[in-house]
Parts: sequence; C-alpha cells; structure tokens
Amino acid sequence: MYLPITHGIAASGDLSNVTVSNLNTTGADLILAFGAYNAGTGFSINDTKMNIWNPLTEISDVAGQTCRMFWSRPNYVGSNHSFNGNTSFGFLTMAIAAFSGSKGTPFDQQNGASQSAGATGFSSGLVQPIFLNELIVTGICLFWSSDPTSIDSNFILLDHIAGVPSVNFGCGLAYKIKRDNAPENPLWVWSGSVSPAASIATFQAIEENQIMVGQQFF
Repeated sequence: MYLPITHGIAASGDLSNVTVSNLNTTGADLILAFGAYNAGTGFSINDTKMNIWNPLTEISDVAGQTCRMFWSRPNYVGSNHSFNGNTSFGFLTMAIAAFSGSKGTPFDQQNGASQSAGATGFSSGLVQPIFLNELIVTGICLFWSSDPTSIDSNFILLDHIAGVPSVNFGCGLAYKIKRDNAPENPLWVWSGSVSPAASIATFQAIEENQIMVGQQFF
C-alpha cells in the first residue's frame, strides 16, 4: 500500500528556475515532480541524488498555461534531497511528492485537460485504474494570480501556491489512494476566474496481484 513520505513546493525567483530544497526522501520508492509554466518554454527536472526522471505528456493551452508531470523510481534517497526545475523564462512553479509502496514499473495511465476561457473550477481529466490500491496524483496550473486551494472526491491536497503576474503560475498537487476501480475526475476549485491546465496520472502499488474486472477479482 502506498504511504506518503514527504512533499514540497516552490516558485521561481528568476522566472526560469526553481528548487524544492532539503526534503527527506528516506523510504521513498516513487517521487513525482509537477511543473506549472508557460507554453513553449519547456520543463526539465534533476535532483541532487542524480536519479532518472521519466516525463509524462505535457498538457498545454493556447492561452499559455502548461503543466507536465515527471516520475522517478529512485536509486538514491535520503536527507537533504533537493530538486531543481528548469524552463526558459517559463514563470515556473514546481511541486514534489514522494511515496513508498510502488511497483517496479509503476506508471499505469495519464489524462489531462486545459481551456483558454477563465474559470473558478476545473476537472483534471478522467482516469479509471485497472488495479487495486493505485496511487492517483493530480496537479493543476493556473494562469497568473489564482491559488488552487481546494479539490473534491476525497483527494488530499499536498501543496498549493498562488500565482504572481509576470513571476510564476499558480500550482497545486493532490493525491488519492484508490481502493476500487470506479472512475475518478476530481474538480479543482479556486477564486478569481483564470485559465487552467491540469494533469492526472495513476501508479500501480507493489502488492497488486488482483485485476479488477467489473466488481469481480481474478
């Protein structure tokens, strides 16, 4: 079963680069990085323990707001673990979350959505895990000044930060450990009408040995 280990969030101070510093990732076997940034500026991630990072699909919109999730099944964890995100003047905000309990190749599926029109709520995209006890992680990028302070469907909000115009995008990261195979499409909520982009991904747990088909186990 998945257990949260540590998490953190930070916004860029120079429009391009950001560091989430000095986390203690001891015991983690899955680390996720979520970047909220401007379209076309790219997003890369590295960490002080030199782990390998796997990118998921970038979610972007013509209005500019863009997000991407990376995952790592780390070879090296421990104290004083820092994470560096990079863009090219992308107004980057980055969130990190570490968990224990992942399968050897944990990634299952991803979805995401974006829209140019302003809103005060937005769903991340529908996923339906195949296996029991999967970890579902969702992140959101908000154009400029809003702060994603709430999410429904019993997701646990790990971190959120408000956007600052011409400095950084608003960003939030949340998770849920899924006990069944019902679909999930959580709704993020904030104040102030802005354009959103969201991503959601699922990751298999180490003890999964039963496939759910309908309501039966095999």
